[in-house]
Amino acid sequence: MAYYLNKEEMDDVTEIDVSALTYSNGYITSVKGVEYFTNLTKLNCGYNQITSLDVSKNTKLTILDCYANELTELNVSKNTELTNLDCYAN
Repeated sequence: MAYYLNKEEMDDVTEIDVSALTYSNGYITSVKGVEYFTNLTKLNCGYNQITSLDVSKNTKLTILDCYANELTELNVSKNTELTNLDCYAN
């Protein structure tokens, strides 16, 4: 069963936590679609198997935890409000 959020519901989301350490539902390989959550201030996608992460449209991010993935490149130049960036073990 698929669930869909409308624009207003996406605008209400300020935190997303899909860390494999938190949920233990297996590893994810993508957070495609995260760019639609433009009011996101915290994203934790650590300890997964993500190879690509684009947060350029998430300009309100203050906390980004993307540790222990398979990232080869991470560009946060548009994320000027970041105060905490945790991207070790990639």
